[in-house]
Amino acid sequence: MYLLTDVTGSDSGNLTVFPGSHDRTFPLDRHPPIAPDSQGAVQLTGEAGDCFLFPHALWHGPAKNTSGHGRKTLLYNYCQMCVRPYDFPLPPAIIETATPRQRRLLGDLGHDFRPGSYFYAPPDQTEVILGAYSETS
Repeated sequence: MYLLTDVTGSDSGNLTVFPGSHDRTFPLDRHPPIAPDSQGAVQLTGEAGDCFLFPHALWHGPAKNTSGHGRKTLLYNYCQMCVRPYDFPLPPAIIETATPRQRRLLGDLGHDFRPGSYFYAPPDQTEVILGAYSETS
């Protein structure tokens, strides 16, 4: 995530992270739900041009913005299980010619999108992804 504007104070739309959360299971049934103002959240600050690099598994989200200034960022990510079209199916020509690993990398989990797909890893994930070393493409 690249900052295009300064975010030097708190509650300026800062990226909020929960240190160490990537090693824990996200509590989907917690009430109230985890939010950027929950205990343990840390608001990151930076100047235009700074870059925050973090794994998608790290719990994160935007803090409220009471600064009176817009926060502008560029966010680039690759999240294998999330890289999938939600509003249209993958074209059949792509699915038919792709290897199982390529289909998985395109987000084919063997079913249409449904709630929880962000956190779901198919039981054959390791075999499909590592099996590519024996495939020819």
